[in-house]
Amino acid sequence: HDAVLPCKPGLYLRLQSALSYQREGSTVGYYYPGGEPKTDGGNTLILTHENLYNHDISDKRLIDDKIIEVDWEGNILWSWRASDHFDQLGFDEAAKNVQGEAGGDWMHINSMSVLGENKWYDQGDERFHPDNLIIDARNANILAIISKETGDIVWRVGPDFNENEATKKLGWIIGQHHLHLI
Repeated sequence: HDAVLPCKPGLYLRLQSALSYQREGSTVGYYYPGGEPKTDGGNTLILTHENLYNHDISDKRLIDDKIIEVDWEGNILWSWRASDHFDQLGFDEAAKNVQGEAGGDWMHINSMSVLGENKWYDQGDERFHPDNLIIDARNANILAIISKETGDIVWRVGPDFNENEATKKLGWIIGQHHLHLI
């Protein structure tokens, strides 16, 4: 997936393997009636990937999902990489060194969005801060929220849907796309 994002006049970001992006001002990451993403300034969140080795996880090369935020000038302001949070993602020791499909695509985060305003944050639950990011990882069967402030996983369902009574009752979620908070 290649994408070209216009920034300031004369500056374009060519994104090889860009999976998803969200312009500042958009609450969901795609067009909807009444949405007003900034097209002449502001920041952009980009879901992409980086091929790397992380020997704490695997001796194989990983296609590691990464989220970056760039300003209108194309400067990287913030970044988050899935492998840096392996221990927060709910994997057991047996999950290490298992190569996923597509040559190490172990997570396959296929969407990310800013949470935006929501009643759970309004009721005092900091995990649902409007600036936090909501993601889903298709290959790992994980639904999660990332703290924009710390980068930590602050809410998660999966990958083990037998880990407690609530997830057993929920049942397995497999191959999901574009998780939203409603």
